[in-house]
Amino acid sequence: MEEKIKGQFFIVGCPRSGTTLLQCLLAAHPQIASFPETHFFPYTVGKRWHRILGISLPKAKQRLYQFLSDIGHSEVKKLVPRHGFMIRQYTNAFVKILDKLTINQDKRFWIEKTPRHLHFIDIIEKYIANVKFIHILRNGKDVVTSLYDVTHKYPKQWGGPRRIEQCVDRWNRDVKTTLQYIHRENHTLVRYEELVENPEAALEKICKFIGIEFEQIMLEQHGLAAEKIILDNQEWIKSAKGEVRSTNDKQFRTLFNEKEQEWIINHLEKLI
Repeated sequence: MEEKIKGQFFIVGCPRSGTTLLQCLLAAHPQIASFPETHFFPYTVGKRWHRILGISLPKAKQRLYQFLSDIGHSEVKKLVPRHGFMIRQYTNAFVKILDKLTINQDKRFWIEKTPRHLHFIDIIEKYIANVKFIHILRNGKDVVTSLYDVTHKYPKQWGGPRRIEQCVDRWNRDVKTTLQYIHRENHTLVRYEELVENPEAALEKICKFIGIEFEQIMLEQHGLAAEKIILDNQEWIKSAKGEVRSTNDKQFRTLFNEKEQEWIINHLEKLI
């Protein structure tokens, strides 16, 4: 089964950068399977000594079980080790599960999207051979605005509302991490603004990186793909089902006063 899989990809980036939109556009391709966010590695990989020894966190098994329950495929639980305690054991199970779900759909590529996996790239590359990453980068003002807004609208789901400083720090940290990796052969970068302004050109570039041909159906049916990816309780990302459209800074100017706007602009990481 595994040898039939042609590619395993992770979409990563700062939350509210368009990761879900990109995922839905790619998942509309006839050869690509994708899934709701797994959040697998944050539940599997702990602090430094866990990583050095390769010991998994106790929550790894439960995270896989919960993911399979969320997507209605509990029958695949048999691939999860009963008494595993090593990162490699659970990562192997994770890959086998996504491979199997992909093959069952008669597809040959899978794409996983959990923004936080950006900070587990070293672990993912260590345990998954030939893995590739698609980074998405969005204007800092827009990300800070969206992150601030969504955490205040859905504080329970996001672990509490974020302060402006926290939103800026998150974008800065995530952008710095992305810039460390994008020059590697198994990494590519797409800018959100390019994706919404000229989606066909952006997708053609990504498809070339994946090793498939761009198909117009990706633009026409990404809303249908979203239905399988976005869970019912994820209200904050359901806009990815709609039309691909450009963004502007109207919300930035509405949500923050002039002093806050100036502070945000002055503290965002400057990109070259």
